[in-house]
This record gives sequence, C-alpha cells and structure tokens, in this order.
Amino acid sequence: MQPQNISSSAPAQSNPRPRQMRPTLIVGLGGTGQEVLVRVKARFIETFGPDALRVIKLAALDTIALNREVPLSSGQIIRLDRNTEFLDIGNVPTVQVLRNLETSYPQVKVWLPPNLPGQAITQGAQMIRPLGRLAFFFHFRKIHDYFHGLISALSSIHGEFWAGKVSRDEDPGLNIVLVSSVCGGTGSGIFLDTAYLLHDLCERLQQPRINLTGILALPQVFAMVSSDQIKANAFAALRELDQFTRGTQDQNYDVAYPGDHRVRSAARPFNICYLVDGVNEQGKVLSGMGEFAPLITESIFMQISSQIGKDAAAVFDNLKTINSSVPALDDDGVPHMTAYSGMGMSSLHFPAAAIINACGRRFAARLITQGLLAEEPSKGRIEADLDKLLNLLQIRNDQIIAAVTRDDQGRPLTLTPERTGFTPALLETVPKTDLLSQVASRTQRFENEILDDFMRKQFDRNFKALEISLSAQLDEAVARLLDDLTGGLLLIKPLLSALRVDLSETMAVIDRRRKEQQDALEKVDQPIIVARQRLVQALEALILGGRKEKTAALVSAYMRRFQTRFDLMRLDCAARVLAALINAVDRHLRANDTILDRLRNTAERFQRDDQEQTRQWDGLQDALNQMVTDSNDLEVLYREYVRDVSQQLRNLVEPGAAGPIANWNDRYPTYEQVSTMILSFAQQVFVPITARKIEDELMRKREMVDPSVRLEKCFTAATPFWSVQTARVPHGGSDIEEIAVVGVEDQETSIFKDRLNVRGVVGTTTLDPHRITVLRTKHGVPIHALAHFDEYQRIYNRYIDTQRVPLHIMPMPDVKQARRVFALAQALDVIAEEGGVANYVVRAPRVGDAPTPLAKGLPEAVQYLSGNAKLVITVEQYAETKMMQLGKEQARELITAYLARPVSSDPNRQKLERLLNDLVAEYRQKYL
Repeated sequence: MQPQNISSSAPAQSNPRPRQMRPTLIVGLGGTGQEVLVRVKARFIETFGPDALRVIKLAALDTIALNREVPLSSGQIIRLDRNTEFLDIGNVPTVQVLRNLETSYPQVKVWLPPNLPGQAITQGAQMIRPLGRLAFFFHFRKIHDYFHGLISALSSIHGEFWAGKVSRDEDPGLNIVLVSSVCGGTGSGIFLDTAYLLHDLCERLQQPRINLTGILALPQVFAMVSSDQIKANAFAALRELDQFTRGTQDQNYDVAYPGDHRVRSAARPFNICYLVDGVNEQGKVLSGMGEFAPLITESIFMQISSQIGKDAAAVFDNLKTINSSVPALDDDGVPHMTAYSGMGMSSLHFPAAAIINACGRRFAARLITQGLLAEEPSKGRIEADLDKLLNLLQIRNDQIIAAVTRDDQGRPLTLTPERTGFTPALLETVPKTDLLSQVASRTQRFENEILDDFMRKQFDRNFKALEISLSAQLDEAVARLLDDLTGGLLLIKPLLSALRVDLSETMAVIDRRRKEQQDALEKVDQPIIVARQRLVQALEALILGGRKEKTAALVSAYMRRFQTRFDLMRLDCAARVLAALINAVDRHLRANDTILDRLRNTAERFQRDDQEQTRQWDGLQDALNQMVTDSNDLEVLYREYVRDVSQQLRNLVEPGAAGPIANWNDRYPTYEQVSTMILSFAQQVFVPITARKIEDELMRKREMVDPSVRLEKCFTAATPFWSVQTARVPHGGSDIEEIAVVGVEDQETSIFKDRLNVRGVVGTTTLDPHRITVLRTKHGVPIHALAHFDEYQRIYNRYIDTQRVPLHIMPMPDVKQARRVFALAQALDVIAEEGGVANYVVRAPRVGDAPTPLAKGLPEAVQYLSGNAKLVITVEQYAETKMMQLGKEQARELITAYLARPVSSDPNRQKLERLLNDLVAEYRQKYL
C-alpha cells in the first residue's frame, strides 16, 4: 500500500505561479552536487508541487551514484531520476586513455599532468582533480548532448512565458545555478569546464542572457575529512577560478574538446560566485553536509522563488560586484578581483512534517496497544467460537468422511459391480467352462476401472475441492476475526490452536480406522480363496446344483475386498483433507504470531520514538532553523487532533482504507513495512496540521515573544558562512555589498510587511506557509581575503614540492616571473604610462612600431601582463634588447633611478610598487 499524500503543498499544486519563475537549470557536480540537488528537488515539490519541475531542471554529474533520498511530509521518498536528473560520467578506462593519447585523445594530452595515477575511474575520482576532468573529456559528447537538451527545454519554456510580455532589453534570460565543492576530485575537477560549456551552449542556442551562479563549498564544510589534500585541491581550484575571473590565462577561456568542439569565452565563469564554508563570521559551525546541504538548498530556493515574475528579478541581477569588480593585491602583490560572495540563511519554522511524524508515532502505538491488542478473549468465547467454526467447516469424523465420499453432483458414492458385470445374476449365464475365467477378468476390470481409475480420480477431485473450500472458509473466518475489534486479533491464536487440537483428534480417530481397514485388507483374501475352491469343487461335481450359491459366495467375498479398499480410499482422502486443513491452520497461526510479534515490536518502537522525540524536541534547534513549537505545543497539538481509537481502528481494518490486516503477512513481510503502514495510517489523523501557518503561530505566541524580535534573531543567525579578513579587503571591507531577502508565504499579506519596509529589506513570496526564511549575502571580496587562504596555500605548496598528486587541471602562469618582467620593463622604459592618464603600454624597440596597450592603472596593467604568457615572453625580449642597446652601466643607472622614485600614497598601489621594486632590485643584484 502506498502512503496517502499528506503534503503541505496541496494549495500550491493549482497555483500557476511556479510557471512564472524564471526558467532555471540547477547543476550539481560530484557528491556535494548530488546531495544538494536531491534536497532542492524535495524542497520545490513540497512547496509548489511537481509542476515546479517544469520550469526548474536538475542535472547532477558525478563519477559515482550516491542514491541519496529525502522524505517529504507525505511520506513520499524523493530521489534524483537516474534517467533525466543524473548523468553518470564514471567508468573511465584511464590506462587505455593514457596509452592512446596521441591517436584518440589529443585534446586530453594538451593539459594532462605527467604524474596522473593510472587508475580506472569506477568509484569516484578519489580526490584527484585531473581524474575528474579526464572523465569530463571522456564523456564530453554525452555531457554536451545532456546539457543541450536541458537548455533547449528551458529555452522553450522561457520563450513561451516571456514572449510579448517584456522587451528583449528587459528579458532576464535563464537562471543557471552550479553547485560543487572545490575540495574533491570530480566537482573540483570539472566545475570550470562545466561553467564554460554552459556559457557556450546558451550562446549557440541563442540564449546569451544567462545568470550563472556558482556555489562552491570550501574545506571547512568537510572538517571530518582528515586528509590535507582537500585544502591543497581547494587552493589549486580557487587559483584557477580566480585566474579566469580576473581575465588572465591569455585573457579568455579557450579549450578544445573531443568531437572538434571548441569553447572560447572572455566571460567570467560565474556572474555571482558564492564561496561557502563550514564556519560563519560569528564562529558558528555547520557540522558537515547534513547541515551544509540544507543551507545551500534553502538559499537556492530563496533566490529562485524570489524571481516569480520580473518585479523581483533585479534583486541579485544588479549587484555592483557583478559589473564593476576591481582587483585587490594579496601579500605577494598578485591582483585578485573582488568578485566573490558569501551567503548565510536562517529561518523560523513551523515544523508541520515533524509534528505529524511525532504525533503519528504516538497515535500508532495507541492504535496497537489500546486497539488491536487491547482485549484478551475469555475461555467461554474461545469455546463458543470453536463450536461455530467446527459447524461452519463440518469436519467432524462422520462429516469429513461423508464429504469426501460424494460424486461431482454431491450424491453419495457407492460401489457399482454391475458396471463390469460382476454380480451373481450376470454370472449365471456364463458357461461352466468360462465361469472361473470370467470371474477373474470381471474382478480385474472392476478393480482397474472402478476402484483404481474412477474412484481414485473422484477422491483426488474431492480432496482438491475440499482443500480449496475449507481453506477459503478458514481464511474467511480468520478475516472476520480480524475485522472484529473486540479482541479478534488476539482470539485467532487460541481459537486456531483449539481447532488444531480438534482436527488432530479427528485425524487420530481416522488413523485408527485406517489401520483397522489395512488389517482387514490383509485378511480379506483368505475368504476369497476358500470361496473359489468351493466353486471349483462345485463345478467339478457331476451334480451342479451348488453352482449358484457358490458363485454368489465368491462374488460376496470379492465385494468385501472391494468395500474394504473403498473404505480405505475414503479414509485416506479424509486424512489428506484433514492434513491440508491442519497445514492451513498452522499457516494462519504462524501468520498470526508474526503479525502479533510485529505489532508488539512496532508499538514498542513507536513508544520509544515518542519518548525520545518528546525529550529532545526542545533541543532540535540548529544553526539554520528556529522552530516556533516546543514540547508543550507538541502535546497540545496531539490532544487537539487525535480521534477516538476505536473509530480509527475500524478504518484501519476496512479493506477500502488501509487494507485488511489478514493481508499483512503477504503484503508487509518485514517489521519495517508493517511499521510504515501503521505509521502512515496514524499520520492521516494529523494531516490538518499542515493547514496551520507559521505567521498565525507567531501571532498566537506574541505575548511570549514578539514576532519582530524573532525575525531580528533570524537576521543575526543568517550571517554568511565564510570567514573573511577585512584587512585584506579594499577599504577595510566598507565597499562590501550586502543583500538581505526575507521569504514569506505572501509578502502582500505578511505580518512582517511593514517591518521589512522600515528595515529596507526585500520581501519575497515563496508560497511556503510553514517557513519564514532570511537569506543574507555579501558581495565584493577578493579570494585571498578568505581567513583560511594562507593555510590552503601552505598545504598546496607542500603538495606541489613533493608532487604527491597532481593538483591543477589548467596551466598556471608564473605570476612572479611576469611581475619581474613588468618591473624590469618599466625601469627600462619599455613599459610606460602614456597620455598622463596612467594608461600603460609596451613600447617596441624598433622605431615606428606601434605600442601594445596593457591597461589603465598599475594593478590592472600588471594583471593583464600576468595573464598573457606570450606577451610576457615578448616584453622580456624587448627588455633584453633595450639593455643590449644601453649597456649594463646605463641599464643599472635606470634601474637605480627607478628604485629611487617615491612610492604612491594609495595603499594598494603602494604595496604593488614596493613588490615591483624588490623584484627589480633582486634582478639588478643578480645580473647587473
């Protein structure tokens, strides 16, 4: 039996607003992506119903399937659809690929590190980023077609909704959210390739306007993982991400994939890139994926559900950090764009599903202990019901023998010797010389045709018919007992045990009679021999006057043998029927014992669960959710909604409701299945709880705690989960942009509407009646400002030095070498400012050659050169040519003059200028 739907999403099922959300593709990479995606699916189905999945598509890519499950309040289990929502990119024959790089995989050879382990990718990428990327290249065509189909479907929905409603300039495009960690092998190894492939496909499908949001998990999320490799991986991944975010790597993304598919892009990988850690700015800790995944899930839900229609679409679309991010220098003078964001979430929650579960468990225990197993039957009732059952079955000695000794029309079976001519009258006409042979042949024919054929087949038919009919009558009798709410379930065992005793006694009587018939059959041949001899003597006598009497005596002796065999056959049939009925009784007894054991065990489990949940209820608050119910509320709600046990018990045993208990043994062969069935039934009583709304609960409790106070606590708890060193952020972090969005069921009718207006916070309609969610995001931080960035780099350097495992999937420019070349070229006037506007250019040594522009501003110019390996070589050659023209002495003087210049008063430029000075001074000392 499938649990009935008790989802709180029913009101939203018919609401058309999910269709008005901006079409969104949510991509999950690696284990982190799978974990988040299945929760996102459950969240949207719970709130909007399955119709939400028409405008929200899910796509998980991983080298191993995790088979995560999330239960809804209805009891429905949500999983990712393995056909449409999950793409397996595992099972890569790594050794074979490495052997055939030249001929079959030239696109892989371009970037593949030399120390890649030659292990097949069958159970994940084992925290090795290049293995993850290898899987991406190996399955590229499959991945390409998969995303192509999803984006095409979303584009069709997008066009259907937006056509004629907004101009092309207002068209917000498609949402794409990419969730991954930067710590493992698969997600960390493919998130950049995936992001740029999505950019490329959207452009090819004429969807150039996309809002691609990245949500990347940092190592603190996986604090339970002991290996330092997750931190080394994180630094390598963040370094590559930052290179493309700030436009280095020869200024764009340019990668050739299998199938002659090339992806080129000058765009950043993400419009918004959230870096989410396991610790927030106040030091609150998330304990692993169990708490991290709900944070990301709720954040995605808030950002997507806030884009119902186009009015709220600008909340995250118009961030200054998206359009005007500026670089900040790290301690080594490396520029990093302030393009990274953090997020935090907290909610006020009326836990309808948890309440239904807790109350359902308590009531399920009562249904068993105070209903099904409440009343032990009396001895008098057992005896009375046994007499009724025996009268129904008609299986006492004479009844069972009479029942088996009937023909197909129900008439009593009798021996019919005349059918084979075996009667004295028929034998009188036989000549004297043939009489004995006729007696023998007709005797044999009677035994073969009547006893061994007709009678035996009739008894077999009678046995099968009685076996079926008596078993059915027994089943019906047991079913009636199960439907009897006054102890019927407990009556089955003593009643059937008494019936079994009665059947065994009847069987014993029949067995004694069978023994008597067996003994008689062994003795029945002697009279036949005597009668035959007398008939022979009579036939040999001259006077034949005794033939008739002697023939009749012989026939009578044979008939006694036939009757004895006939009696034995019907006794055997009766014994078989009784044995079959005893087996049926034993089956019901075993089933009854099983059901009783399951019920008692289930009741004990429910009682323990109830006690444990009640004891722990007030401690269930966590870093993200504040429940507005306590254990006292749980007790009040239980009493308010619970109904009479006896009435519910009637519903429980009705075939049209939960299904008769008589079927449990077949349909629910395990404790867990019985438990699920009863719990599902009991929870139906509390379905109306889903109609209660959190805002009503807050108002009901306003004298205890003002709703606005609760909301403010929620704002505080929604501090972004990352830790940033503000000293490393430009202007001490004063330019960090913060957005707060509060999700309520309906922002137009919310009790917090005025409060949000006064606070200047965006309110958004989520259609969720049980949760008020605060999402706080911060934007505009350089990557090196992360509190743990130095630790990641230290561990990364150790791994690089020892070459334990390959960490990078993209070629990394030598930033220090590029800065040294820049400083030398600037000192020699090969790089100079032109036009008095700090517009840096590279001057060619040959007269008449046009200068090569770099960028406006010193940090930007250094950044531009650092990302262009070819240009670094060119500038270095220009500088060497200039030194050869000047000579060492004059070149030294120019460098000395360069070092003597006063440094800028701007803190960022000052740090960079000092770094450049140190590099060129080191060059002077070493080479000049």
